[in-house]
Amino acid sequence: MDLDRLKSLIDMLKELDVAEFRYKDADMSVAVRLGGHAALPLPVAHMPVPHVSAALSPAANADDGSVLEAPMVGTFYASSKPGTPPFVEIGSRVSVGQTLCIIEAMKLMNEIEAEASGTIVARLVEDGQPVEYGQPIFRIRPG
Repeated sequence: MDLDRLKSLIDMLKELDVAEFRYKDADMSVAVRLGGHAALPLPVAHMPVPHVSAALSPAANADDGSVLEAPMVGTFYASSKPGTPPFVEIGSRVSVGQTLCIIEAMKLMNEIEAEASGTIVARLVEDGQPVEYGQPIFRIRPG
């Protein structure tokens, strides 16, 4: 990211009165906190995202599977709406691109998809719980 783009981003964040902003992709990572405000549960970006792939990282014990991390700050939802079955449960087999949960950020519902096939061995957050960027949300055993 060049400095002019970063300055434009910061100006936009100030205009929207955003206290904190985090963004990460394969090439860069940006974290901005404005005005010394306390960290607020804000989304990674202020634009609609139809679906977001979360990152898998190796677990401490390979038998426990890989940890799927939240790709943004928001509220974790296990199902599409209250009273409906969760997208996945412990023991569910998942495929690449399958929706695992939703993270709501700024009233936008972001479907979080599996990046690898495997079996859900643990859900690490409760339905309706706030999540932070990079927080483990599922443990998936590959295969």
